[in-house]
Amino acid sequence: MFARKPYIPRLILAIVVTAIISSAATAAFMRYSLYGGALEDLRQVDFDKFARVFKIVTEEYVDPVSSSQVMDGALSGMVDSLKDPYSQYLTAQQYREMKIHTTGTYSGIGVYVGMRDGYVTVIAPIKGSPAEKAGLRAQDRIIRVDGKDIAGLPIDEVVSLIKGKKGTKVVLTVERPGVEAPFDVEVVRSIVEVDPVIWEITTSGKGKKIGYVRITEFNEHAYEKTKNAVERLLDQKVEGLLLDLRQNPGGLLDQCLKVAGIFVPEGPVVEVVGRGGKKRVFRSEGPGVELPLVVLVDHGSASASEILAGAIRDRGVGLLLGMRTFGKGLVQSLIEVGDDTAVKITSARYYTPDGISINGTGIEPDIVVELPPEEVPKEPSAGFDPQVKKALEVLDSER
Repeated sequence: MFARKPYIPRLILAIVVTAIISSAATAAFMRYSLYGGALEDLRQVDFDKFARVFKIVTEEYVDPVSSSQVMDGALSGMVDSLKDPYSQYLTAQQYREMKIHTTGTYSGIGVYVGMRDGYVTVIAPIKGSPAEKAGLRAQDRIIRVDGKDIAGLPIDEVVSLIKGKKGTKVVLTVERPGVEAPFDVEVVRSIVEVDPVIWEITTSGKGKKIGYVRITEFNEHAYEKTKNAVERLLDQKVEGLLLDLRQNPGGLLDQCLKVAGIFVPEGPVVEVVGRGGKKRVFRSEGPGVELPLVVLVDHGSASASEILAGAIRDRGVGLLLGMRTFGKGLVQSLIEVGDDTAVKITSARYYTPDGISINGTGIEPDIVVELPPEEVPKEPSAGFDPQVKKALEVLDSER
């Protein structure tokens, strides 16, 4: 009798877990069917095996673990099997943090990162952020966080390690182009507020009034603030526009498309190609601008900023100047899956209006002005760095 006592609750748990998994499988099967998925895919999944492994992990592991922890791990592993650094299962906490980030205010160090050549790479630090003050630069490779080797971790998991409460410290071990050995950068986390648009009037060498607009990222306020900036510059009769997308890591596609309408006349902005070659063309509703336009780009210009830059060039609206862009030509969809969790998954590739894919290669600007890493401005501005100087010369030559 004594030997059999533990068996009854285990059997009950196994039955309950199997019932839950079977119900979930049935619901998933029905939902998958309604969405037009291949029914044979789910028929071939061994959900009984899943239930058995779930039972083993929750009952036999040396330390107690919660069923929710195990389920989150299983769902994360499902998405991780894609080996795509931009796809991720988001727990309730991670999803909440992502939504906070897109509003433009969050607690962390204020740095944008992406995957390049298998490394988590700094795209750009945010203006005035702890990361910028600590000296992090575009193209820095992060190899450890608080001494933990992050090789092979999904990029969003690395971001979660870097984020934290205001006032706490994080130590990043980085490799920097031109620096022989890795070194540590200690950053004190703080509240990061992102102003997506900065603008001013500058003067060219020939005395022309040039409107300077820098978009730092495409968050929820990017369109509204860009529209306001351009309208105010036009009211002041500027003779050309300098759009600065340097160190802009991207952001929300809908905001990018609305911003494109400010600069690009009615017509195609980007073509998105999904699974099975299904295509969708997103278009500008205009009106666009009729002033000479130069767009500054660099290695930190990624994703949505590359969409905007590619549309401006392909549509013949302006010239690109600076350095080759980052090269993230993938689109992620965010799908809620219940209990305040979600799946962020790469659902399509995008192409410029001329049908060019920039994923992994980036966009080569029309006018290349290279800067060595030590001369890349920590905070792009209308100040006279070599790229701005050249852009103003180009605008001077325009009639």
